[in-house]
Amino acid sequence: MTTSASSHVDPLVLACQRDSYTRELQTRVKAHQPTEGGVLVEFEDSILFPEGGGQPSDAGTVDGVPVGQVFRHADGRVLHALPSVPADPSKVVLSVDWGRRFDHMQQHTAQHLISALAMSRFNADTASWSLGKELCTIDFNVPKISQEDLGRLEELVNEEIRQAKPVRCHEVRTDEDKAALPEAVRSRGLPTNLGVIRLIEISGVDMNTCCGTHVSNLSELQMIKFVGTEPKKGMVRVSFLAGNRLSRAVSTWSEREKKLNITLQCAATEHVAAATRINNDIKALTQQKRKLMKDLAVFVGQSAVKEGHKLVDVHRDDVDMSFLQTTAKAAQDAARAAASELVLFLSFSEGEGGQFILQGPQALVAETGKQVAELLQGKGGGRGNTFQGRAGSFKRRNEVVELLRAQLRSSS
Repeated sequence: MTTSASSHVDPLVLACQRDSYTRELQTRVKAHQPTEGGVLVEFEDSILFPEGGGQPSDAGTVDGVPVGQVFRHADGRVLHALPSVPADPSKVVLSVDWGRRFDHMQQHTAQHLISALAMSRFNADTASWSLGKELCTIDFNVPKISQEDLGRLEELVNEEIRQAKPVRCHEVRTDEDKAALPEAVRSRGLPTNLGVIRLIEISGVDMNTCCGTHVSNLSELQMIKFVGTEPKKGMVRVSFLAGNRLSRAVSTWSEREKKLNITLQCAATEHVAAATRINNDIKALTQQKRKLMKDLAVFVGQSAVKEGHKLVDVHRDDVDMSFLQTTAKAAQDAARAAASELVLFLSFSEGEGGQFILQGPQALVAETGKQVAELLQGKGGGRGNTFQGRAGSFKRRNEVVELLRAQLRSSS
C-alpha cells in the first residue's frame, strides 16, 4: 500500500519518523539542485531516513530509480541524490529497502534498551554508538566492565524484550510548550534551537531524544547478544547483535560448527581442546624444523669446505635469510680452521625474486657486489667481506656464478 504525503508536513519530522513501518510514499518534488554526477532532490516528505543519531541512511528508490545517498543539510533540508529529476515532479513514489530499514530499527531500539539499562543498573553512561554493516557497538564511559556485569546486563535486556513492552514516539514542540518536555529524559544534550524534539519511549524503561527509526514493541527485537568487548580511549566498547542479525549469525555459527566437527573430527564441545592440541603440535614441529634447518645449514657450509670448493654456491626455495647466514658462518668457520679462503654466493627464492648473500675476500666483494645485484635485477649493500641484498629475478643467476669463478681464476 502506498501512502500519500500530507499537505501539512512538518519539515523537521519525516514520514519515516512518524511511521517507521511505511514502505512506500507518494509525494512531490519541492526543490532540486545540480550536483556532480546528478541532482540533489528535496521532496515535500520522505520515507527515506537521512543519516543521523548513529544510524546510517536508508536505501531505496524514487520511481524505481535507486537513491545514491540521503542526508540532512545543515539548513534542515533532506536531500536525495539521484541521477536526474523525476519525470513527473508532481507525482513521485518513494520506496524503502525494507530489509535494511527493519534491520536498522531493530539495532537502534536495541541500543536504546541496552544503554538505558546499563546506565540505570550499572551507572555506565553511553558516550557514543555505531550501527555497522556487521556489528553494532556502544562505547560506555567507564574504564572497564566485568564479564559478570556484562552477562547480567544481557540477561536484563532480554528479560525486557520478553515482556514485550511497547515503544512509542513523542513529538514535543519546544517553541509552543517547553513544559511539555518530560523531566526524566536521557540524552547526550538537548538541542538548543526551538522546534520539534522527538522522544523515543520504551515503556517503563527509558525516554530518550532521538531522530532514528524504531520498532513499536520490544518483542520485535527477539533477542540481543553481546559478542565482544575492547578498551577504547579510556572507555569500554561493547559489540552486540539483535533480532534478525543475531538469527543470521547463529546460522553462520552453526554451519561453521558443523564444518569444524568434520575438520577436527570431534564434537563441538571438544573444539577448543582439539585446536589447543593442534596449536601445541605446530609449535613443537616448528621448533623441530628450526633445529633441523640449522643443522642442515651447518652441514651444507662445512661440507663445501671439506670438498675443497673455492666457491660455495647454494640456492634453495624452502629457506629464509637465517638459513643463509647460518650456512655462511659454518662455511667460514670451517675455512678458517682449514686455513683456506672461500667465496660464498648463497640465495633463496621469494616469489619471482628473493634474497642473496655474497661473502669473500674484501677486494673481490667490493668489486663484484654491485655487479651481482644488477645481474639479479635487485639492489643491496654491505661492508667488509659481506654484500647482501634483494633480488628481483634469479634468471641470470648462472651468470653471477660464472662472474665469481672468473674473479677467482684471475686472482689465483
